[in-house]
Amino acid sequence: MKNLMRSKVTIFALICLLCGNVFVNKCIASGGNVIQKGAASEKQTLRISFNYLQFELNKDSAYAELQFLIWGNSLQYELQNGKYRGQVNINACFVPEFGVDTIKVSAKVFSDAYEDSATAVQNNIYDLLRIAVPKGKYMLYLEAADNYQKGEGVLFSDKMDMTFDNNTVQFSSLQPIAYMSVAENMGKYVKNGWEYVPYFSTYYSSEINSMVYWIDIYHTSTILGENVNFKVISSIVDEITDSVYMRKEKTFLSQASVFMQQAYDIELLPTGNYLLQLEVRDMNDTLHAYTSHFFQRSNIAFKNDSDRVASMFDYDTLKRYFDYISVIANSQERRFIDNFTKEQLAEGGWFFYDFWKSRNAEAPHEAWFEFYKKVQQVNNNYSTLRYKGYKTDRGQCYLKYGPPTEIEYHNFDGNVYPYEIWRYNQVPNGQVNVYFVFYNLDRTTKDYRLLHSTVNGEPKFPNWEEEVKSGKALIIENTEQYSQ
Repeated sequence: MKNLMRSKVTIFALICLLCGNVFVNKCIASGGNVIQKGAASEKQTLRISFNYLQFELNKDSAYAELQFLIWGNSLQYELQNGKYRGQVNINACFVPEFGVDTIKVSAKVFSDAYEDSATAVQNNIYDLLRIAVPKGKYMLYLEAADNYQKGEGVLFSDKMDMTFDNNTVQFSSLQPIAYMSVAENMGKYVKNGWEYVPYFSTYYSSEINSMVYWIDIYHTSTILGENVNFKVISSIVDEITDSVYMRKEKTFLSQASVFMQQAYDIELLPTGNYLLQLEVRDMNDTLHAYTSHFFQRSNIAFKNDSDRVASMFDYDTLKRYFDYISVIANSQERRFIDNFTKEQLAEGGWFFYDFWKSRNAEAPHEAWFEFYKKVQQVNNNYSTLRYKGYKTDRGQCYLKYGPPTEIEYHNFDGNVYPYEIWRYNQVPNGQVNVYFVFYNLDRTTKDYRLLHSTVNGEPKFPNWEEEVKSGKALIIENTEQYSQ
């Protein structure tokens, strides 16, 4: 597995009744957070990134996977048998909340042997430990030290919940992936036929345009039934606004353990803090399990590469996005949207890219995401029992012209239909002091129809006040057609 996989590692594990008070006390005294999960420590000379993940083993047991990425240029190398080698000593201690013995695991991690120390520092070392434990809650204490340097080394502690309730659907820890390939041989760096190197950070720079991960799902056959279809919905969500930027859905067959692997193209994802959210739902859409994974994205440079955009979407997602943007599309763009088919998937991706580039040549991705946030807002504010918010007249007005400067609300009064007047100081075509009148014909569904507007190209009914006060149902020829 390239340079990260070149080191030969010797690992041994000792299971003891007690952990050794000196080691545990050092971790507690340090505050237990000298390094963060998935981040490098710079307090000591030794620099190491550390992931700790939880997986179910069987109905009574679980296992922890401790992953280490050691910076080669932070190690001291000693001359042994004519070659230079580095060594890191690792001690891990699992202190149970109650009920079982404390578990201690020790390991020695060796670098490759090099002709000179200058070459040695160019290569990092990746290794992992898998430790089986009874199901339960633990406090994990970790110490990592350079065998050839003086000092305390790196200390860390955190809680690990490895309960995995057998009576509910459960997720394992989410495993971010830095590199993976089809495995040619079995080994400890292989899972479900894939050889892999974990991703040791929650930060994705502008140079990284793909987010790859996998996760296990447990107990679906017990909870949902044998050989039953269920779905996993994954979403990338803005941590602050809860706006959904990307969404995927996969269907699986229930088993004791289901392995899910997925990749997101994040090239168009703007700078920000996000949650990767995962839900297990049955085919009736009942939620059975939820988990989330925090990450940060930096996207300083946006690449104008329509081929990559064209490959981002599946047909159903692109079709839904086309439905969103049809309200702001011109007549030529709408012809393409209305006639779009599965056979045109790549062409549809290019169209989508060009659609937003024509509206913001410098940042088409930002233009799309700003519009997408508006879709979420109108869905939240104007959806009815029959239609999503973006399909209603008020929702489409909001998407085309933005939030009104002022809204007048007129509730039901005798024979007067409930109605609203949306006023705008100015709209994108340059008109000023315009308004829209929406009214509710059945008074119960909150499905307000557009009756009249002073904006060019919108429906006009100059006697709208008489019709609103008449209480009669009036069929208005609208420029937009409703659909489920």
